Amino acid sequence: MTYNPRVIKKQKETLVNGSVAILIPKENMELSKEELLYFSSDEYREFYKVARNYQTRSLNIDNNSVYWFGVKKENKNA
Repeated sequence: MTYNPRVIKKQKETLVNGSVAILIPKENMELSKEELLYFSSDEYREFYKVARNYQTRSLNIDNNSVYWFGVKKENKNA
């Protein structure tokens, strides 16, 4: 089991196995390369560990855990 979530863009005509969660945004959008890479960053992975309360039994993505996937907002006060 891993706390290392990864995000990729699924290519058309590609089949995935049962260990993959396919997330479909509510609004039509595309993530930039930087936004995709953020999900592999130490910062995001540490955030995800805390969000999942350092869960060790099941890291399946469900209706609750999917909430923690999203595009990082720019901090306009920084």
